[in-house]
Amino acid sequence: MILPTPRATGGARRCPPLAGTAMACAFALLALAGCDSEQQEAHEVLPMLEVPADEAIRLSLEEVPGSDLAALHLRQSEGDEPVWDSNVVAQDGTRHLVRVDGSRPKVLSAKEVPDEDAGQRKLIEQAKILPEQAVREVTKPEFGKVTSIEIDTKEGRVVWNVDVTTIERDNVHTYDVDAKTGEVLDRGELSS
Repeated sequence: MILPTPRATGGARRCPPLAGTAMACAFALLALAGCDSEQQEAHEVLPMLEVPADEAIRLSLEEVPGSDLAALHLRQSEGDEPVWDSNVVAQDGTRHLVRVDGSRPKVLSAKEVPDEDAGQRKLIEQAKILPEQAVREVTKPEFGKVTSIEIDTKEGRVVWNVDVTTIERDNVHTYDVDAKTGEVLDRGELSS
């Protein structure tokens, strides 16, 4: 690696190989630091989680009658407690953020929010299986808890993307479940 130097001669100096390697590692770590912050946040509160994803979905949909789930994510509150952030879409297309306590089955807040992804209503309408059914398809073989579910598309198919986080191995298993058939299309593993 060659770095410019402010010497009067205008020359360049060569960094020792070890210094260049250390700088490359530092840049790589900085780049990766934000990649899995959501998974890390979920993993930190996972041992305290008492309200499972299906219960958080039920409470969210009850809070906004006639709505459908677009996304549900486990987060860490400012008080370091588990909280579910649920995005639900009402029949008229309005989007609501419903926050559900992860320790006790109760709604903390609900508010209408700007619709950043109008296409999700169309995806929800195409889905034949409920998010709770998608969760059941992927939690059978795993020892972990659902920390995220979101409707999306993959290779032209409407899918429920489900993340299951394990406490023991600190891994996140991510699944794409066909939202029309319930078939598990893809499974991946992310190590935290």
